[in-house]
Amino acid sequence: TAVDSVSVTAIDAGQTGHCGVLRLEYSNASLPASPLPESMIIKMSRKDFAGTLLNVVVRLYRECHVYSDLLPSLKAVVPTCRAYYSDVNAWTKHFILLLEDASTHPSETVVAASTIGTQSCDPEIMNNKYRALFWTKPPPHDKHMFPPDVISPATIQRTRKNMEAAVRAIAAMHAKFWCDETLLDLDLDSFAVGLALAESDWAKTRKVVRRQTGQRYEGTTPWRGCADVDGFERMLYDTVMCPFQYGAMKAGVENWRENWPQHVTVEDWFHLHRQLCFSRIHGDFHTENIFVRQYKRASNDADIHTDIVVLDWQICDVGFPVKDIAQILSLGGLDLYGTALHEEAIVKVWWEELVRLGVNAEEFPFRLAWAQYKYFASHVVALLLLMSNTLNFFSEDHVYYMHFVDKFNDCVRRHGHPVENYGKLMAIVETMAEAKKAREKGPVTV
Repeated sequence: TAVDSVSVTAIDAGQTGHCGVLRLEYSNASLPASPLPESMIIKMSRKDFAGTLLNVVVRLYRECHVYSDLLPSLKAVVPTCRAYYSDVNAWTKHFILLLEDASTHPSETVVAASTIGTQSCDPEIMNNKYRALFWTKPPPHDKHMFPPDVISPATIQRTRKNMEAAVRAIAAMHAKFWCDETLLDLDLDSFAVGLALAESDWAKTRKVVRRQTGQRYEGTTPWRGCADVDGFERMLYDTVMCPFQYGAMKAGVENWRENWPQHVTVEDWFHLHRQLCFSRIHGDFHTENIFVRQYKRASNDADIHTDIVVLDWQICDVGFPVKDIAQILSLGGLDLYGTALHEEAIVKVWWEELVRLGVNAEEFPFRLAWAQYKYFASHVVALLLLMSNTLNFFSEDHVYYMHFVDKFNDCVRRHGHPVENYGKLMAIVETMAEAKKAREKGPVTV
């Protein structure tokens, strides 16, 4: 089909790559009988050094393979968009991906379309008001951070409803691949390099945070005015690394808190996945990656129908499913007060859908799901803060750095120290494992 012209509009959709909207005009002489898309989404890898390194280490290019190999088999249960074309350079791993524009519908009239996060609050308003109101202090945790004329109660309830629809959708993928042993063919070399990147970037992030040049990134001392900078940075690091530290401690490693990197093995990593339950996960399941469409089925249809589309599968991998739920609750959509009000109910919606789809409630009871969530809610934010340098969080154009420090602090306030939460989680896992062994052994004959 002949294309007469293409216009490109960049999308500020994240820090891991480039993204834009293509508007296409076709030659009337070559139009086929079936309708052609008037717009597409284009995604490409960053070509700066940090972006290239991130693409290769985290394997962002895998999104091309996810769209071609995995998502077609999930089309009936996980709503996502169609991929028109993709290509990955075999040597550099730079990629290009052309996708269906989720703001359109192939057969219906779309009347409104946006991400859950944008539907809650326009990003420009969010940035400006967050900066104006909370430059020197965090948002309140006992009331909503913005007044009703900015975010109405109806908007908050709609956000919760859309988040519930999203966790039900992703639960279908989790349930389909739940504890599937064939998935444990992990790229452990990439995992090791990823850990090394996190360590390296953490050193760079700390350096930038401690460099107070006109208070460019925040209105307070480093880490939003914490009293003990060294202690706060230790907590962030331990929050991310404590699964490995815990394993080293259980193995009797001397000075396990510092020496764990020399004692992590392939078997340890597999064992941890089996202990906590594993599946395929989205990996970046926050509210800016969940698109909400409102549409009419026909031009004379008075009813407005709503569906969701799950976007951005760049870091889809094998992992702990509750991480997806921690991300949607911890990385946007609801403010601190809204998260505190609704998080347990949303986690329960996800867990109930897993059970409905066949996950054994005795092997994965809600108390285990909730214990996992309490730890991973802090973990997912701490990991972003460790990688703030590579993720370009230090910019005057947005408030990611401020926002995530506030989120992490509030998560600790609500749920307690993340390392302690991980210890409590593992106590539940180990108690359940002992009980299972006792059941399998059967009654003792005297």
